[in-house]
Amino acid sequence: MQRTRELSFAHNTRWLPLRDYLPGDRIYAPGEAGERVKLRVRQITLTRTIGGVVGGNLVLDDRLADQELRLRRRIAGMSIRP
Repeated sequence: MQRTRELSFAHNTRWLPLRDYLPGDRIYAPGEAGERVKLRVRQITLTRTIGGVVGGNLVLDDRLADQELRLRRRIAGMSIRP
């Protein structure tokens, strides 16, 4: 399951994307019930308004997403008949 989290730089931000973490890194982020869970950063999107305000989004997934995707591809590859 992928999750998208909004980035806000309005307050003093301690951890910054592209400086402190990159796609592929694992970070702690709010989960479904608001608890902190360790998720992998899949994509970082940064935006800037005309007024110069920087924001953005993170696309995150859980640790099993890549394993599940590989397994589905393997099963699909074995089920193809000539």
